[in-house]
Amino acid sequence: MARWSNIWPQTRLVPESPGLPQNPWFIGLMSGTSMDGIDAALLRTDGTGIAGFGPARTMPYDPALRARIRACLNEGPGDVASLSRDLSLAHAAAVQALLQQAGMAAGEIAWLGYHGQTLLHRPQDGRTWQTGDGALLAKRTGIAVVASAMSPISAAMMTAA
Repeated sequence: MARWSNIWPQTRLVPESPGLPQNPWFIGLMSGTSMDGIDAALLRTDGTGIAGFGPARTMPYDPALRARIRACLNEGPGDVASLSRDLSLAHAAAVQALLQQAGMAAGEIAWLGYHGQTLLHRPQDGRTWQTGDGALLAKRTGIAVVASAMSPISAAMMTAA
């Protein structure tokens, strides 16, 4: 069963686990304020450095989803729960497409990193807002998800600014 975890902060990027192979595969997902789509990449790490790169891809958002993201910013939050769900499902589709491209199965991936969709990022004002559902992403992909890492990172950036 896939797990969802908010493990930030950690001293190692890879939690100690006797079940993980040496230099396991991870998937990183990124979507930002450009609202153009989802970047997904495979990499191997020993927990402190990159041990190897796999394929990467960009999955553009469909126009209707992009319009909903823009509406959330321009017209107010609206139905953020529904948007969060649909964004998480779009990220799950990006993971599946990347796995297919790489000829890999979900069981070969140790963790999936997911910060959600950035809706607002104004570090100069001490404001950032991401939405997404790590638990739903784990359920849909069958891969353990590390999520919600942006909040403490953003807080540290804004404190340092």
